[in-house]
Amino acid sequence: MHKIQKVSRIFRYLLLVLCFLLPLLEVSFWATGHGLGLFFPGGQVPSFLPHPQTVWQYGNISVDFFKMPLSVRLLGFFVSSLVLAVKLLFVYFLIGLFRLYEKLIVFSEKNTCYFKKMGFLLLFSQLLSPFYEALFSLAITSANAKGQRMISISIDEMNFFYAGLGFLIILFSWIMSEGQKLQEEQKLII
Repeated sequence: MHKIQKVSRIFRYLLLVLCFLLPLLEVSFWATGHGLGLFFPGGQVPSFLPHPQTVWQYGNISVDFFKMPLSVRLLGFFVSSLVLAVKLLFVYFLIGLFRLYEKLIVFSEKNTCYFKKMGFLLLFSQLLSPFYEALFSLAITSANAKGQRMISISIDEMNFFYAGLGFLIILFSWIMSEGQKLQEEQKLII
């Protein structure tokens, strides 16, 4: 078996595991306050493991995960599932790409299509990021008293970075597509 095939198969399997692990970690976080909480007795995660953010600050309003009613946790879970869906779709495209590499299909229209889809997904996710943040902030502050509910929208440098990265991946896929056309033309020339 070729080295590319071996490495591609390993990464494809790792990504398949990630496809099952990401939703499990998301459910675990919203159930216990820690992504690994379901894997430890009583949800008590050892202190040497990194702990996620469980207190969100919006201006002078603070929201503590452990004081949230179950309905707010469920709402937070459903809103954060939007981001999870984008991550899973990106991983799905990567799995498809590595499946092609496993078959030693490196420069094909299918490869270009996967790159293009990943680029647009990355770009699209950053354009929707402020809307997600607004929904998330509204969801987790929805049980607060009137005057303590918030809708927060922000854009930071990471949004621009990932949008730019998405654009570069789209550009890369276009260059690959043009290169494939040139290669096809050269095959026809004797």
